[in-house]
Amino acid sequence: MNCSLIGALVSTVVAIHPIELDDVISNPGMGWQSFYTTKNNDPSNAGIPSQAAYIRYYWSTAIGVVGPATRKPVVKLAIRGRDANGWYPPSTVSISGTNYQLVWSDEFNGTSVDASKWNEVGPWGKPVSSTGNFSYSPSNVSVSNGVATITARRSGNAWTGGILSTDTTKQFQYGFVEVRAKIPAGQGFWPAIWLYGNSGAPELDVMESIGDASTAYQTYHFPGGQHGAQASNLSPDYHLFQMKWEPGKITYYVDNVQTGTWTDNVPSDPMFLMLNFDVGGPGDWSGAPDSSTPSPATFNIDYVRVYGSRLRHPRPRGPSHRSPGRAAK
Repeated sequence: MNCSLIGALVSTVVAIHPIELDDVISNPGMGWQSFYTTKNNDPSNAGIPSQAAYIRYYWSTAIGVVGPATRKPVVKLAIRGRDANGWYPPSTVSISGTNYQLVWSDEFNGTSVDASKWNEVGPWGKPVSSTGNFSYSPSNVSVSNGVATITARRSGNAWTGGILSTDTTKQFQYGFVEVRAKIPAGQGFWPAIWLYGNSGAPELDVMESIGDASTAYQTYHFPGGQHGAQASNLSPDYHLFQMKWEPGKITYYVDNVQTGTWTDNVPSDPMFLMLNFDVGGPGDWSGAPDSSTPSPATFNIDYVRVYGSRLRHPRPRGPSHRSPGRAAK
């Protein structure tokens, strides 16, 4: 989550002076629950729920911290002028009438990648694109201020990007996946949030973008075909990319708005989750970077949450046919 923690852990909210505050967010996402409004008072007596751990103050200089000393769920506090509203993520969410329990998440509150959840090389070791001018570098993945950042960099005619993958730590079967992320813009950029199986297809793309940060593609691939949706006219900011995976049904959402649903060829095997930032791609899918492509550029991930999934330990994988030079859409 996008913040820096300043000050010691205390049992109540640190008192602040809202007259100095200047930024605001809206209700931060599907299912978040409001716990109070301070209106014209400093938020020093908030009545925060007992399960709260941290509280985020959105303003220019500081952040308040609350107890007890557990790290989740994370509590957000949005402030505008002298008004403040707080939300905390519930342990369950209701999606289209189905309740889901939070089973796995990363809020990126540390100072480095959590090795118990992710690796930084992906299932292909250190893959190189079909044209030989792109590879993943673990040094391009960082965690700070509540955000995971995957950076793409140019070096001569070659590029490096980065990946976070659960292929060595966890697999998921069904459930609701939600990732809050900010898409980078640039010719040839190819950030993605996706789930993949042990032996290749099927594949569930929660988000892909090809240079234009205002458009997100959501596709699921199966042997012999694919179904896809897209969200257009996205602002250059953080968005929620979401997927509901049920037996016999896939539904995609962006910012809690349904973009597409299908009931044929739905996968049933466990899959691992990946977040990656590639540059260039096969055919005309993402296209090659050019002189206008910015370097460095970042793909920012605020959090990853998985609800209602059956968690599985990784299994040995069969031969995989997908890499950063993966098949054209």
